[in-house]
Amino acid sequence: DDPRAAVTASARVLAAIHRQDPNSRLPVAVEPMAGQVSAWAARNPDAHDLHQIARRQEREAGPEQVVLVHGDYWTGNLLWSGATVTGVVDWERSGRGHRGQDVAKMRLDLAMLFGLDAATWFRDEYETLAGMRVPNADYWDARVAIDGYPDPGRWWFPTYRQLGHTHLNPDLVRRRY
Repeated sequence: DDPRAAVTASARVLAAIHRQDPNSRLPVAVEPMAGQVSAWAARNPDAHDLHQIARRQEREAGPEQVVLVHGDYWTGNLLWSGATVTGVVDWERSGRGHRGQDVAKMRLDLAMLFGLDAATWFRDEYETLAGMRVPNADYWDARVAIDGYPDPGRWWFPTYRQLGHTHLNPDLVRRRY
């Protein structure tokens, strides 16, 4: 199946979420963790590339606009009718934050489900709909990737299986991660 319609639909919904007022009474969803990403990656020998990306991004990261974020935006938290998103669930991690955290979570999910092209399509489509590039995108990709270490197949695969993604196996998830 061609995931482009689903990618476009999920980008459209996320851009609309990020256009909402990030009420100052909302909690901070996830702050950028200057130094923490590098410290974590330095302790994990399999994360050398991630460590290098995180170090570079922490040096180069600029200010980011605060927006309303979902905090756990991935296909499993979207309600679908075909390739149309009909709702978004699991708002427990929502709050004020940076658009990159939601974009990166969806990119990671799409990369594992469909391959890197789908993740690229998503960010391109999101940026078009949002009318801007995602600030510090590499940093957020690295930051979100930490969640699955050291074994993304162990963390993500069972959930994908429960959601009916029978085309995946733990090794494929690890390779795409």
